[in-house]
Amino acid sequence: MKRAAIYARVSTEHQTQTSIETQIKTCRQFCERQGWIVVDIFQEKDSGGKTERVEFQKMIAKALEGSYNVIVVEKFDRFFRDDIEDRRYTRMLESKNVLVVSALEGIDPTSASGKLLRWILSDINWFQREYMKEEQLRKTKEAALQGYWLGGCPPFGYKLVEVKDGERKRKKLEINEAEAEIVKKIFELYSEDYSVLSIAKYLNEHGLLRNGKPWAASSLYDIIRNPKYLGTYIWNRQRRQFDSNRQPVIAEGKIPAIITGPLAEAVREKLKQNQVRSPFHKYFWLLSGKLVCGICGQRLHACPHARYPTYRCDNDEHEYLAVRKDYAEKYVLEFIKLRLAEIDVEKLSEEYVNIYKTRAELQNAKRLELVQRLKEIEEAEQRVAEAIAKGISLDAIVQKAQELSAEKQTLIEKLKESDVPVPSREEIIQRLESFKQALVEDDFEIQKQAIFKLVKKIVVHPKNVLIVMLEE
Repeated sequence: MKRAAIYARVSTEHQTQTSIETQIKTCRQFCERQGWIVVDIFQEKDSGGKTERVEFQKMIAKALEGSYNVIVVEKFDRFFRDDIEDRRYTRMLESKNVLVVSALEGIDPTSASGKLLRWILSDINWFQREYMKEEQLRKTKEAALQGYWLGGCPPFGYKLVEVKDGERKRKKLEINEAEAEIVKKIFELYSEDYSVLSIAKYLNEHGLLRNGKPWAASSLYDIIRNPKYLGTYIWNRQRRQFDSNRQPVIAEGKIPAIITGPLAEAVREKLKQNQVRSPFHKYFWLLSGKLVCGICGQRLHACPHARYPTYRCDNDEHEYLAVRKDYAEKYVLEFIKLRLAEIDVEKLSEEYVNIYKTRAELQNAKRLELVQRLKEIEEAEQRVAEAIAKGISLDAIVQKAQELSAEKQTLIEKLKESDVPVPSREEIIQRLESFKQALVEDDFEIQKQAIFKLVKKIVVHPKNVLIVMLEE
């Protein structure tokens, strides 16, 4: 008598009409009809596109140890939605004589025709998952265009209120009158040519605090440059200089503006004038996010200044602590250059070559899977051609043939991308020397990458004492 494990799953990304309890009941009834003993039940809420599902991995491990002869799911898409991973795990289990069976789809996984149909269903599930992602993104963009709030804390000066969108409840921004008065004062001072440091000083001295805490210059920059205060809602906007992959959605007049009338016009004009000469754009802040205060442990903020930009701690509970931007960055870069000079180049090049070889071996394993899948597609295309010749369900089969052809082209492209050339020792040494040279020649992008990857944090103590801690 066969031993069976039941696997039930609902997605955290998309709603499903079938509950976990119903899936388990359906699978139990199927096992009873087959005369199988259910020895384990696994259930979880996770995406079918993910490999690292906790309960799923527990089940696979026990199955490979011989605890079951069969894994029963309500439908195959409960097991996996990713077609390549689906095939990989199915073959892994079949090598240990463990079958994956669907309670509702009536496919014999032991026959050649059953395996082909199983793979076709897997392809359809993959297409469905991609369609669902696109549909979810479309709905999110539509909600953004209507000005609905899509998550996170509301900006200072606003609060969230619940509204009805048909049968669904959503949230929208509404003006928080008490905070809005402070926002108006910020923009008034900005329009009168106050610097952000002067604005912060004014607000803190007059008790116009942010949730009971003093203002920092960086927070004021965020407010002044946030288009929401002028009534423009932007979702998925580019937040960093090199963050070019985002496609923002802009909705005008869908949220209430705090800054209106002549003040709004004055602010727009000033923002336009300052767009190029803003101190934050003028300087390339190499150490952002890496500097911490040696007194209180808070992160230091970038503080622009026409002549002496600094990184400083905004905690007023201890003595003033700041370090000149040019001094700190030069110190850290020199520290990195000295550490690079200590590296045994021969040993490093040997280690790198070994790493690339290991990576190439892993990629070759993936290439074998891709080649196997190409072979399966070619066999499936042959069967489709035979079916067309017999005149069976022509429209549906032609559509499937087109899908197979598209996947085949995608796999061919993946095969091209999966080729990992192993560099020589000389090439590795040359790369290291080029890297060192870029640090010397003030290549800011290379310097930023080096600091991001090599430095864990930099502790700043009074009197310009810096302690650089590298990543382990």
